[in-house]
Amino acid sequence: MSAQLNFQLDELGGRPVLATRGELDARSAPPLREALAKLMFDPVRVFVDVSELRVRWAPAVAVFAAVLAEGGGWPRAGLVLVGPDRALARALRA
Repeated sequence: MSAQLNFQLDELGGRPVLATRGELDARSAPPLREALAKLMFDPVRVFVDVSELRVRWAPAVAVFAAVLAEGGGWPRAGLVLVGPDRALARALRA
């Protein structure tokens, strides 16, 4: 885990919730990708609380699409991002 990015795995209603906090950039994206990839092999949807995640390098948001593709893509794999701020939402749309 990057010193700039922390994440914690919890469960809500039998579904994994990965809470993220900190900065998403070139250095912090690989550990996040690894954590998410491990969760994508479970047949349930994975929720990622990104409400406290700040984008410091816009290309790093590709980590979410990459993990979803590795998990088989929609609808086989489900990745739900919860609570993005405006900057993160804008980067995801781009």
